[in-house]
Amino acid sequence: MPTIVEVRRSLAVFADVLSSLPAGERTKQTASGQYAEQFNKYLALARQVLPNVDAHLWPSDVIIRPMVRPGEKVTEAHYAEIETYARLALAQFPPEERELVFSASEQQP
Repeated sequence: MPTIVEVRRSLAVFADVLSSLPAGERTKQTASGQYAEQFNKYLALARQVLPNVDAHLWPSDVIIRPMVRPGEKVTEAHYAEIETYARLALAQFPPEERELVFSASEQQP
């Protein structure tokens, strides 16, 4: 299982990438099913590495629906919604874990 720092870093990447999108794209464009699926995976990992967080504090999973074509999926969630969910999930991490992520990312080349 990934560490708390690894999961937090992955969620931070989601939030950072989404916040860098132009506002119009973030608020009007829906995310792909694959993107939502990846977010849900990291959200599930966050719940696993932080089992003591009250379930009411976690954001909901992004709803993903299959399309008519096999293997294709779609979501109605806009990128701004997923960014909000990622930031809500990040808020559940203890402050010391937030500092570890930032100091570790600064050391990366």
